[in-house]
Amino acid sequence: MANAGIGASVEFIVTRAVKSGERGVPCLVGPTGWGKTRALGMILRGAGYDPVVICNPQVDLPEDIGGHPRVTPDGFLTFTQPSMIPRELVDKDGWALVVDELDKSREDNQSAMLSLFEERRIRHTTLKPGVALVAAMNEPKRPLRPELLSRLLLLPYPGPDTQILARGDL
Repeated sequence: MANAGIGASVEFIVTRAVKSGERGVPCLVGPTGWGKTRALGMILRGAGYDPVVICNPQVDLPEDIGGHPRVTPDGFLTFTQPSMIPRELVDKDGWALVVDELDKSREDNQSAMLSLFEERRIRHTTLKPGVALVAAMNEPKRPLRPELLSRLLLLPYPGPDTQILARGDL
């Protein structure tokens, strides 16, 4: 594996889960400040996904994630493009979406995250099959919805072979 220090086991599992999509959305879980999001970015870039887009459901409003409601000229309710997904990437493959700080996700955003993880879509916006979807979170201080957790492949980070603070002078 190309990313020394991340841990071959974590890298292997994330890469395999992203490519196959059969075991749930890979989610690194670990202490604050240990580089979970950075590690996911390195793994995904090493696997050929570019760009890597970060979504933060703890600060985004539900309208930012799900799109703003609007009425069409013929009277139908629809929603604008979610701002968390760059407009130029909506119809493209080969990029990655990292849902960061999932443990702090606002209650009203957890439904959108469930739809994203289960169906790869939010309202009218569907991710292409070639888009990698991963998540990162700290150990939750408050419970997340069980149905949301059931869509995740929870991976402890750092893993058993991760070298986060390796120093040769100690």
